[in-house]
Amino acid sequence: LDVLPGAHQMAVVLKLRGSGFGAFSYMKDERFEVRGEAGFFAQAGLQYRARITVSHEGGTTKSFKDRIKIQIDVKSQGERAAR
Repeated sequence: LDVLPGAHQMAVVLKLRGSGFGAFSYMKDERFEVRGEAGFFAQAGLQYRARITVSHEGGTTKSFKDRIKIQIDVKSQGERAAR
């Protein structure tokens, strides 16, 4: 990411669809969205990289949608390349 200095907020929306095969055939027509967000402060002259990780946690007592977690990590990558 090449962004202006200052505070920033990043939002991610994943649109997921079940594949529905085998024992999980009930998921065939399931579609839902999962959202995540993270804030970061950008310094002048640096580029940033966002890593978005999707994981599954929790037991069978939670709905499938509520078990999906989004982790957003934003890190600086050093000086910006000359243009």
